[in-house]
Amino acid sequence: MTSRTRLAVLIGVVVAVVFAGAASLVAQDALVVQSTDLSTYPQVSLKVALPPELVPARAGDPQPDFAVRENSVDIAGVEGISATEIREPIDVVLVVDVSGSMRGGPLFDAQAAARGFIGSMGTRDRIALVAFASEPVVLSGFTADRTALLQAVDSLVASGETALYDAIVRSIDLITEEAQGDEQYMIVLSDGGDTTSINSLDSASSAVGQSEVPVYAVALESDEYNPEPLRALAQRSGGRTVSVTESAEFSGIFEEIAQELRNVYTITFTSLEPLTPSLDVEIVVSQGDVRRSTRVDLKSPLYDSSEPAVGPDSGWTAPLANPFWRIVATMFAFAAVGLLVFGLGSILARPSTTLDQLDYYTHGLGGSLAGDLGGPGSGGQRGRVLEAIGALAETHGFTGAVRTKLERAGLPLRPNEYMFFHSLGVIITGLMAYLASGELFVSVIFVVVATVLPIALLEQAIGRRRRRFEEQLPDILSLVAGSLRSGWGISQAFDLVVEEVSEPAATEFRRVQSENRLGLPLEDALGRMAERVDSDDFRWAVAAIAIQRDVGGNLAEVLDTVAATIRERAQLRREVRSLTAESRFSAIVLVILPFFLLVALYAVNPGYMAVLITTGTGLAMLSLGAVLLVIGSFWLMRLTKLEV
Repeated sequence: MTSRTRLAVLIGVVVAVVFAGAASLVAQDALVVQSTDLSTYPQVSLKVALPPELVPARAGDPQPDFAVRENSVDIAGVEGISATEIREPIDVVLVVDVSGSMRGGPLFDAQAAARGFIGSMGTRDRIALVAFASEPVVLSGFTADRTALLQAVDSLVASGETALYDAIVRSIDLITEEAQGDEQYMIVLSDGGDTTSINSLDSASSAVGQSEVPVYAVALESDEYNPEPLRALAQRSGGRTVSVTESAEFSGIFEEIAQELRNVYTITFTSLEPLTPSLDVEIVVSQGDVRRSTRVDLKSPLYDSSEPAVGPDSGWTAPLANPFWRIVATMFAFAAVGLLVFGLGSILARPSTTLDQLDYYTHGLGGSLAGDLGGPGSGGQRGRVLEAIGALAETHGFTGAVRTKLERAGLPLRPNEYMFFHSLGVIITGLMAYLASGELFVSVIFVVVATVLPIALLEQAIGRRRRRFEEQLPDILSLVAGSLRSGWGISQAFDLVVEEVSEPAATEFRRVQSENRLGLPLEDALGRMAERVDSDDFRWAVAAIAIQRDVGGNLAEVLDTVAATIRERAQLRREVRSLTAESRFSAIVLVILPFFLLVALYAVNPGYMAVLITTGTGLAMLSLGAVLLVIGSFWLMRLTKLEV
């Protein structure tokens, strides 16, 4: 299986998880939050419309039970009070599809449902009617005159295309211009997807989201049935979607919506005042065996820098309420992470020796010792920042380890340059993530990724370059052996290698050639090259050359034998990789899947995942999971790695 196929499979898994979670949330949302009130925070007040099955059928029947979870934490002392008797008049706009596909029975049933809805609403409630076919038409503005509304309903005629998005935008404009009540609603009935609108789904969804008007969408499953736009609009507004197979069901659905708009309850609770920018509030209402729930995201007043925090009688100001101090705290957090990484590297790096310091000055961009002796360049090429980073890292011997990695990867960078750009990338990535998300936890995740990813890519580049060199090595040894049989010397044979072979072997042997010409013995130059490329096969070849130069013998025959051995080992290695491919891919999936699930669940349900980072138990579980993941990764790596 190729790397592209593996990536496609992983992306498919993540997408399936995200959409499955989103679908489950949509299926549970059966309540409609009409309005929210945070003016007396930490006391929160929500007006929620209940479906008929949750409302007492008769006076004296038990009231529904209300429960609230804030950021996945249960709230005590929740109250729910019916507002049916004292509610103010509301404004409702009926948006009816009168395109050609609604001709006949569907239109008659839609008219009957609209008449029933108008009769079911309160006498003070104001209703408007918007019909749409190829374009939207306002047949009646907001009015409590039932006669005028019924006449407008009777005038509906089906013809033309479907301009659903234009009708949504026009209805929002109508609500903005004429609505008088504190609460507005939109009921949309359609049997097909949009075909002629000037506006797009994004613009219609944006208009609905900005207006905060709940949308009740009724979709008829016709030949042009396309419920996704209606479902997206309803979900964005906090409303809900109902699909019907027969137009005769319109009247029942509209009657349920009318009852729901009348059955308004005010739910109040006291917030726990969590230190998060948003409050993920889950509302659960149950009546006997019937249970419905919904979620709403509220902006925490503690994070509103324009107002002081509203703790009861405390005079306390929320920490990090000022954006300046949030950025300062974030920078300190990133600095702490960087110092931690540098400290661990300093501990793990071997101490610097005099030879290491001397080798630092003989390292250059061109890979040639002659070029290295020219120095690192003028002050303009290496600024004071790079000098400071290089001096600090060199003190702990960290520069030598980084330089070795860069040489093995064949990257034309100095250690201080690499460390500077790496650190800069980590800081910029963390700041951008924090400014985009506003979540310190998310920015820390990006910092960790930005810290580890370049190191992983560097290791990958080292492995890729080593494999290319080892693929070239048997042919190089055969070329040297042939040159020796022709009467050439070993140095001349390596000169031929530099001229004939491709990268990366050409660069490495060119450096050996330069070092040998400057007085370094050939065996030592080849030994340094073996350490740079980190190839066991080449170390064996260098050892064979060194032994032959000490004791004598037929070097060409020795090199042919080594080349044949390397080819056989390479063939065996490829066979082993083929046999262990399934196990290695399974290990990769098992290691990566928890991170994808973490991101997917956090995107679908932030409150559910917030427990892991806001409670002691969650942090302990997260730490234990990380430790077990590291142990499992090491175990799987050892099981799938076979030495050849």
